Amino acid sequence: MICTAIGFQKFRTTPGSQQAMENLSLAAEVKAILMNEKYPNEVTTQKGIVTVKIEASIYLEADLTGKVEELCKPVEGIKEIKVERYSPAIEIVE
Repeated sequence: MICTAIGFQKFRTTPGSQQAMENLSLAAEVKAILMNEKYPNEVTTQKGIVTVKIEASIYLEADLTGKVEELCKPVEGIKEIKVERYSPAIEIVE
């Protein structure tokens, strides 16, 4: 029954679904590497372009970009890495 269902058109892989899986896989691999460094982050990918959003001080931005690029070098499929920094949330207590 499963083998029959796989043959139906609606269950076939499309170029779009294949790209979505590649994007998810690449993002997961990069995120796993960055989790080892304890960076709070968000990772997205689009056709080999990886965007990493990291909470960090503006003074660390250059260091972060170099560190992220170095950590991600062994990952296959990355064409470009973009690192975006956002300031840590400051909680005001009265």
